[in-house]
Order: sequence, then C-alpha cells, then structure tokens
Amino acid sequence: MNRIQKMTYIDGEVVNYAYNQAGNLQSMHGKKESHTYDYIKQLAYDEFEQRKYLKYGNDTETDYTYDPTMRRLQQLQAKSGARQIMNNSYGYDLVGNVLNIKNSAPIINNTLGGTSNHDYQYDDFYPLKSVKATYQGEFTKASYELNMSYNKMHNITKKDLLHTVNNEQKGYVLDYNYDNEAHPNAPNKITEAGKTQPREYVYDGNGNPTSYTEDKSFRKMTWDEENRLMGINDNGRKRPKKQWR
Repeated sequence: MNRIQKMTYIDGEVVNYAYNQAGNLQSMHGKKESHTYDYIKQLAYDEFEQRKYLKYGNDTETDYTYDPTMRRLQQLQAKSGARQIMNNSYGYDLVGNVLNIKNSAPIINNTLGGTSNHDYQYDDFYPLKSVKATYQGEFTKASYELNMSYNKMHNITKKDLLHTVNNEQKGYVLDYNYDNEAHPNAPNKITEAGKTQPREYVYDGNGNPTSYTEDKSFRKMTWDEENRLMGINDNGRKRPKKQWR
C-alpha cells in the first residue's frame, strides 16, 4: 500500500505505524531503548473512510460527526477524562463554504477554554469577504472583524482588521499593489495604514519572493532549482539553511 511502516530517528527512537485494511492510519507507537510511547492509541473511520474517533497517547479523545448529505464535518468534540475541552459545531452554505464555527466548551481553568463563535461571508465568486468572531473566557473578552477586498483577478487589494481585547482596540489596514508585469498576481508593495514606508517585494523568474524591505527591516530568501526554500536572512541574521532529501 506504499505506507510508512517504521521510522528511525537520529536519537535512536523507532516509531511504528499500523494501518487498517483500507490503508488508513490506525495507531502510532514509539520505542527507545526500554521505553515505549503511545502517540496515537486508536484511530477509527466510518464507512466513507472519514475519521470518526481519535485517541492520543495522553488519553485525550476526539469524536467527529459529519453531515449526512455533503459529508462535511458537522461537530468535533474533544475530552480529557470527564472534562470537555472542545465542542465545535460547523455550518456551511450550499456549495460547502464554511459559514460559522461555534465552540461551546466550558472554561477549563483560569486561563484555558471559553466559548467562541466565527461567522464567515463570501462574495459572488466565493473568496472570503468578511469574518466576525467573538471569544469569552473567564478573564478575557475578545472580538475581531476582518473585511477583504479583491480586484477583477481575485487578488487581495485590501485587508482591514479590527481586533478588540478587553475593550482595547488593535488591528491594521493593509493595501496591496500589483505593479509587476512579470508577476501580475504577486503584490510588489503592501502598505500598512500609519506607516511611512510600505513593504516592497522582489521576485525571481519563477515567482518566488527573494526579498522584501520595509521601515528599518528586510528579509532575503534563497531558493533551489526546484523552488524549495533554502535559506532566510532577517536583518542580517541568517537562519540555518534547509536541506531537502
């Protein structure tokens, strides 16, 4: 079935993968010297081979329920012992775009958990047009509203975010400019409201971004012949080069 059965890591740990008769991952266990580790104890699927149950090594369990007509995820419930940590419900339009995500799980402790709600709207061609979201924790109340604009080629022209946390307002407004004949669908300039200098992008012949500059900072990127990112230079600080095999 061309599935990974065993992987040996540089520290000597050996991870074994088990599959059901359909070739879907069923469990995942590791062993290093005399120690064993259960990463995934159990994975179960329905008759459509969609995941319906997951149990991690720490005994956290997740149940998945799907809409019977479109087979889209309808509810996701996660629990640890008797404590529910997530209870997401999902709504969709007639073409399958996500319209809302609501988490009604209770607050777990002082800093974790809380209810949240996200509502999504799309334009006539189905790119995301706006998002409104709220969150209520024990000590934190937050909301955000995102509005998007596009040109005739469906490229982003404006992104307007208003983010409020405990009555403190944050956010940004970004304007995108496309003025590069070689790469007409890649922004050459992104301007943030309130900043004097925009972020300006340069691309190679394959369309990979090779650098951008903005007020007091820059980034340079190098790519290999297969368009894979090899290295990043942030303001003179070079990150280790990536090696692909």
